[in-house]
Amino acid sequence: MGVKRNASYQNGENMAKKTDEELYDVAINMIGSVAKLPVIRVDREAFLRQQFAGSEYLDEILEHGPQHVYTAESLRRKADGLIKKSTN
Repeated sequence: MGVKRNASYQNGENMAKKTDEELYDVAINMIGSVAKLPVIRVDREAFLRQQFAGSEYLDEILEHGPQHVYTAESLRRKADGLIKKSTN
């Protein structure tokens, strides 16, 4: 897919040469990098209550999720509307 790879890396030679300590350092650096990414936390119940406040199936939605009540197509339309609204 347009990514050039070194042939020795593809067959695992480079990974085999790394010591456990080097692999540990790589893992720790990766975790540190991921930890710096922005995170958005959402209160699932509050979000669902807000989005489906007028639904007669609210209790069922809270217990099993909206996919239990609505079709994937209708949820996609609702999600697209929410995305559009929040990005404007």
